Amino acid sequence: LDRRRADLKTHRDHERLRKLCKRLNRVRREVTHQVDVLCNDLVTAYQELAGQMQQAVQSSEYQAQLRDELDLENVIRKTLEYILEKVGPTNAAIFLPSTFDEYTLGGYINYDCTGESADILLQHMADAIAPRMAERVGPLHITDNDTLTQWLGEDGTYLLDSHVLAFPCRFENEALGIVVLFRDAEQPFEPAIVETCTGIAPILGNALERIIRIHHRHLPDDDAPAGFEPADEVPF
Repeated sequence: LDRRRADLKTHRDHERLRKLCKRLNRVRREVTHQVDVLCNDLVTAYQELAGQMQQAVQSSEYQAQLRDELDLENVIRKTLEYILEKVGPTNAAIFLPSTFDEYTLGGYINYDCTGESADILLQHMADAIAPRMAERVGPLHITDNDTLTQWLGEDGTYLLDSHVLAFPCRFENEALGIVVLFRDAEQPFEPAIVETCTGIAPILGNALERIIRIHHRHLPDDDAPAGFEPADEVPF
């Protein structure tokens, strides 16, 4: 009887331990899954933070170049140089408002267009793309012909088989400049480039507002122009 009682006790202990082991294994699997999720979240957060830090450094670098600049042509030239450095070979144009609903070419980079076609294309973009972009808040990134046709209609014919990246440079909700980049679809604009251009937009908008404000500081507020006087183009 004593041995039987001891065997039953041992059996109950084994069953209890077996249940505890199953419970521990279940908890271990749950913890392992949670740790994996946490590690993935940490990696994602680190990548996002690293990207934000890099973007902040780049924005500070560009902002430093324009901090004391009061000449419009120099601002345009430095912006195009900065874009060329960060984006690589690309066609690019900066359009400035000449009236409330019209834009003129302020400066450009000609990467792979012929001289005659570049003149026609840039004027077409000033008439068709710049006014549309003035109504947008964020950047526009077009990567296929269907989206291009949907957004521009027949006005997008000149840009077929190209990737387009455009963004407005605003100050207090007013578009003081429109930047448009485009190149062959075989050289797409990577997400990092879109982020770089997104960082450029407010800095250039503030720089353009400062130029307008200082150059027209002698005028009463009612007479101060909303945009720029047409200026010579700044080719690069």
